[in-house]
Amino acid sequence: MNRWPVHVARIILGLFFGILLSRFFMPNASILQMAGFGVCLVGLAYFMEFLRSTRKKSSDK
Repeated sequence: MNRWPVHVARIILGLFFGILLSRFFMPNASILQMAGFGVCLVGLAYFMEFLRSTRKKSSDK
């Protein structure tokens, strides 16, 4: 499967949920803080994928 749509979907969803969650928990947050939270969510998604792939590789041995 092509990885490009997965990257775009993660970025869009991460920014969307970052804005949504920051509006819910921090109503006075600036747009920069919301975008930063979204970037953190996307980064965590890639970190979790990295952990999953390393565990999968180590269990295959």
